[in-house]
Amino acid sequence: MALLETRLSGERADRAIRRLGFSGHYHQDVVGYSGGIWVLWNTDEVSVEVLFSHHQLVHTKITCVKENKEEFMTFIYASPRRQEHIHLWELLSSLFDQSMRDVTWGIAGDFNTYLYDYEKIGGNGHNWNSMREFQDCLDECHLSDIGNQGPTFTWQRRNLQERLDRVCTNDKWNMVFPNRVAFNLPFFGSDHRPVLIWEGQPTIHPRGDRPFCFLASWLTENSFHDVVNGC
Repeated sequence: MALLETRLSGERADRAIRRLGFSGHYHQDVVGYSGGIWVLWNTDEVSVEVLFSHHQLVHTKITCVKENKEEFMTFIYASPRRQEHIHLWELLSSLFDQSMRDVTWGIAGDFNTYLYDYEKIGGNGHNWNSMREFQDCLDECHLSDIGNQGPTFTWQRRNLQERLDRVCTNDKWNMVFPNRVAFNLPFFGSDHRPVLIWEGQPTIHPRGDRPFCFLASWLTENSFHDVVNGC
């Protein structure tokens, strides 16, 4: 699990992480009063090696203990400042040039920009330069957005909605994990939606049979888990 823009560092961050109950963790401290990236995992399930850390990204190698599958994941919290944003694209391009050309690689998080004009409604028009720079970075790194299930927009403030949070992967990642999908979950006390990367399984439905559908907003109902356990 990755938590972004935590705005906590030092002992306060350590105390909060301990309360979350994960056996492994790494945190990148905030800069001033913004940022902060935490990566948390259970050591009996995965091994996580932090290869590079910066206030806008944490680059990791993740190995599944049981299946011995290996992947590289870069967790992103992009600064809203344009010069910092440009530096992030440069960092990702540098990672690709150094070691990510022939491995299973994905990037995920809050990019603080959208990729296409239809991923924003409301506000004062589109930031075409920011979109183009984001698109150029993904092209240069041979990454593409895997799409999402659920609501399109992952951030909202009053009448403005944008898709700022996403998962992008390379071709090898898509071949190794062909059934993974990204779900945009309901808002939980934040103006960003959590994004869940889920290892789904292919399902063949008999002709005329309707596929199973799940309304994600049920997760906000306090009694939901009790109902599922009771069934």
